[in-house]
Amino acid sequence: MKHVMHLNDSAFERILHGSKRVELRLMDSKCRRIGTNDVINFIHADDESRTFTSTVVGLEKAVSFAELLDGVSAEDLGHETSTFNRK
Repeated sequence: MKHVMHLNDSAFERILHGSKRVELRLMDSKCRRIGTNDVINFIHADDESRTFTSTVVGLEKAVSFAELLDGVSAEDLGHETSTFNRK
């Protein structure tokens, strides 16, 4: 299945260049339809001519956002450990 998602500049650039390997989303009605091996067309929120496509390689579900963050490294989210504050 194919999906479209808009990203702000920071997330767009970090995912595009490989420094961010994980995208976190609330499990709203749109995200509930996403599954492993689906394709997401990411669109830059400020410049819709900038796009790239990525394949979903896995999904993690958690009861809370805090629980979800516990299972993801700062580096996977595109942050240096020294600049990432989970609190």
